Amino acid sequence: MADRADLEKITEKLAQAEAILAYSGAAARRVTGVRTLLRPFQSCDMPTVAARSLWIETVEAMLRLTDDKITAEEMGSLRRQLSDLRKIVRDHLARTAR
Repeated sequence: MADRADLEKITEKLAQAEAILAYSGAAARRVTGVRTLLRPFQSCDMPTVAARSLWIETVEAMLRLTDDKITAEEMGSLRRQLSDLRKIVRDHLARTAR
């Protein structure tokens, strides 16, 4: 598991990834940007079993989105996964700050 500073960095990158997906533009380009942004992180960096599981699901979802035929629904689903993952990491940080 990553240390506190790394987990804070992960939450920042997840927020940036959500913003990229919210942007209007070529879907494949946005997904590529998100992949590039999140590439340094691995499931072992996640603080909990739930976060690691969601991370793996999210990476698999990003890998399935490979062309310009990506639907708005798929983008929304990926964005929700990233948001859920960010919430899990933030909640973990809040619990461990005590």
